[in-house]
Amino acid sequence: MEMALRDQITAFLNQGHREFVLNMTELSYIDSFGLGQLVSIWTSIRNKNGHMKLIQPGEKVRKLLDITKLDTVFQIESEHTA
Repeated sequence: MEMALRDQITAFLNQGHREFVLNMTELSYIDSFGLGQLVSIWTSIRNKNGHMKLIQPGEKVRKLLDITKLDTVFQIESEHTA
């Protein structure tokens, strides 16, 4: 059985992990529920003095993060730098 992302993050937090990178390369769409889950995950991480970075969101996902102003909440890296 697959574990929901929020449950996986909670398990990692309980193990003492505090730095998270979510690779969004393969995510072509996110709805309001998904955005809510990201905010919930981000809040849980921040409450434990952790940090979360989103990398490589697709164009549609990036536009939605911009429209909702969540791009000012999350650290987002759109391109890999060498």
